[in-house]
Amino acid sequence: MLQSRLQKLANKIARYSTLENRIHDFIKELKKTGVIFLIIPNLEKTYTDGSACWVNKNPVIALTGRYKRNDNFWFTLAHEIGHDLLHARLKALNTKRFIIILKASPEYAHLSATAS
Repeated sequence: MLQSRLQKLANKIARYSTLENRIHDFIKELKKTGVIFLIIPNLEKTYTDGSACWVNKNPVIALTGRYKRNDNFWFTLAHEIGHDLLHARLKALNTKRFIIILKASPEYAHLSATAS
């Protein structure tokens, strides 16, 4: 069910991305599907724009805002949603890698505690 809601929302990315000031509206809708959405600090020399994994039964999408441009935001968000939709069966493998980032950021400690 979560994946079908996420797929329906993913189909609306193009429309949202062409309208002004729709990022916050899209993020609200994304959270309603059950996705945990985070903006995390860019890690120096990693060249990472975003990451996707699963924590418990919820997909997590984290964006770094490395370029701080709308086009990069929408592309990276669509890319990470694609990972969550296409690789849901691999969710256990992706979680451990991402928890390291969460533990490095005190503001996300509550998420890493539930995922460990």
